[in-house]
Amino acid sequence: MAYWLMAADNGPKAYEVPPKPIPVDWETSHCTSRDDHHVAEVAEGDAVALVRVGRHGGVVAHGYTTAVVADHSSGGERFSLRCDPRRISVRFDETYLSAPVPLRLLPGIATSTKARYARSSPHRPVPLLEISDEAWQALVRAVEKPGPYEWPVAWNLEPGAVVSRRDVHDTYGGQRQGAIVRCGTTPNTFVFLGAGFNGAPFAYRWADDGALALVGKPEEGTLTASTGEPVSFENRLVLRHLRSGIPLRIFHSSGRKPVIYLGEVVVDQERPVEDWIDVSAPPPPILSPRRGTQERAHEQRRFRAPLLRVHPVTELAPFLSPEQQPRRRRQTIRLGVTRSVNDAESATQPLATRLSDTEAIQHAANRLRAVPDGAVPELTDAAELADLVIRRHRTAGLGDLRRLIRDPDTREPAIQRLLEQHTWVFGGEYMGAAARRALSLSDQLDIPLIRGDGTLHGVEIKRANIPKLVVVHRGRPVVGAPVHEAVVQAMNYLRGLDEQRHTLLNEYGVDCRRASMTVIIGNPAFVREQLTTEEVAEAIRTYNSHLSRIKVLTYSELLNGAHRSLRLAGAPTPVPRRR
Repeated sequence: MAYWLMAADNGPKAYEVPPKPIPVDWETSHCTSRDDHHVAEVAEGDAVALVRVGRHGGVVAHGYTTAVVADHSSGGERFSLRCDPRRISVRFDETYLSAPVPLRLLPGIATSTKARYARSSPHRPVPLLEISDEAWQALVRAVEKPGPYEWPVAWNLEPGAVVSRRDVHDTYGGQRQGAIVRCGTTPNTFVFLGAGFNGAPFAYRWADDGALALVGKPEEGTLTASTGEPVSFENRLVLRHLRSGIPLRIFHSSGRKPVIYLGEVVVDQERPVEDWIDVSAPPPPILSPRRGTQERAHEQRRFRAPLLRVHPVTELAPFLSPEQQPRRRRQTIRLGVTRSVNDAESATQPLATRLSDTEAIQHAANRLRAVPDGAVPELTDAAELADLVIRRHRTAGLGDLRRLIRDPDTREPAIQRLLEQHTWVFGGEYMGAAARRALSLSDQLDIPLIRGDGTLHGVEIKRANIPKLVVVHRGRPVVGAPVHEAVVQAMNYLRGLDEQRHTLLNEYGVDCRRASMTVIIGNPAFVREQLTTEEVAEAIRTYNSHLSRIKVLTYSELLNGAHRSLRLAGAPTPVPRRR
């Protein structure tokens, strides 16, 4: 397997009339003349990293080549004809558009090559560059430990912050009107929900697989849902933001009032356009030559708006209007400096509710550094710092778990490695993971946990992509065969533990007599039947009501429970009033 660096597109141009179709493949060849051909032999399965070219650039995503669509073929003697380029299909597993990795951190790349990636020119495209395994490993390590960023790359708003749209554009750029805006001074693209296009509200809705469907700009004419159709400049900003390496951020807008920042999203790579909906527009008025009055044409102009599918990069803020947000969350931003507007009210609130996690960690660490040598620091400061660090680590783990369970190609080992580092998602009744997986002589548990009373609890991990997780039998949703097979496997584990109870108790000190199991399997987004998430959950609950020591849990339920636990753990403790 080879490793490649690939330059991102420069993005759509507003003056493209008519607009060009959105490319779905990537070219790996660049020919300047009949005898000058530059072809990168990228094979299927090779690792590919996307580089955002320019002064705000760096590596912003990495993935792998899914297929070689077309091979390079030269025009031969036909010098006037362009060569057929070599094309590949790429899927990006990890996207970090807001935290680019500088090329200077990758060893083995010439300075002149890095300089070419630092310049952005549509007339001088940067070819693909093959890098070494050492450079790729350095990239992976840099992604795990993002460094500090300064304006214009840095982003200083946390999801849920209420700001004025004027401050947003003064700090990050972009025009002050419109629903989809590209910034010129910073690498960002904004989507303002509620701004509206041609009288049609710019709305949104959640899909069953967890994707957010945004209503894009209406297009005049009859367009299909294919990404190869020409679309407007505004819709291309959303559909091509990943190819351009630009973060896509959404706000909730309501006229001239302040906007609320909801969070960062990324466009769906498999199905960026869910469907096209009809949007009616009133006919334009015309002047009648006989009466000298304005009349409207009988023909009504037809518009169709695309439903753009995006996925949250992190947990989005609640979809509330700015009036429903607490005033202490309203902020003013100037060149990356964020401050609270209502400082008198926010001063009475706990620090973790007023600042972001990064600012709160830095604030608590500064208080500990200010303790004189030899003095004992306040336990509350140390406990607050530890709580903030743990909460941030757990939030990042939930983001990784969300990405894994949404990928249909994810296997059990990848999910198991992540859950072994975040056993807290299974609840507070477990003290932690057992040191030995092979407690039984014949079986091996995926994740063995220890309850507070010293008994064993095993976790069996299955794939998230289970199309027959729930099927329809005689008009009712019931669990499918994969669930039965996983439960039978858990029964065999429990039987083996019961038969060797005395041996395991004497040798490891673990009581397996009252052991239990949890089977984590499937994601409602991959269910083949036309069932809602609630119907899938109801079928699983009905099945669990007839089990004794085994519980079946979907990955969506596990993730939702972990989110609730994290929010409750981070909620401030109410102060009792004096009577």
